[in-house]
Amino acid sequence: MNREAYLISNVKFQCVEECHKCCSGSPGIILVTEEEIETISDFLSIEKTEFIKTYTRIIKNYYSANFGFIDRAYSLKENAENDCIFLENGRCSIYPVRPAQCKTYPFWPSVASSHSSWKSEKAFCPGIGRGKIYTKEEIENTLNYLKSLDYSIKNA
Repeated sequence: MNREAYLISNVKFQCVEECHKCCSGSPGIILVTEEEIETISDFLSIEKTEFIKTYTRIIKNYYSANFGFIDRAYSLKENAENDCIFLENGRCSIYPVRPAQCKTYPFWPSVASSHSSWKSEKAFCPGIGRGKIYTKEEIENTLNYLKSLDYSIKNA
């Protein structure tokens, strides 16, 4: 039986503006596709090569419960406090063009695949249980979108 058969459904989520827990804390991996790099570079009005050098690091031989095995990919850097490099004064400075990984939280495979995972994440995320109700179809669409992303580095 496939993983989608165990998906949560009809759950509430709304990002809590003053929270930013998912953007801070221990070093994390925020994967960015080459298309997202282009979009964020344009938003910041800098060259793609400058963005890569300043704001990303290369991760190698990485396995993610959400994205599978990744040979080589770009991840956003963290600041000295291990917060996302784009977290400024408790806000995302690239919010309109933030990566898919950020846009889709908490509807990741590792969280949305079971009620027990969702409940565990609720202890961390104050937005779970608030706001809009998400249907199984909406969650499946999000998971399918995440599966479609290609994080592998093509030319580096």
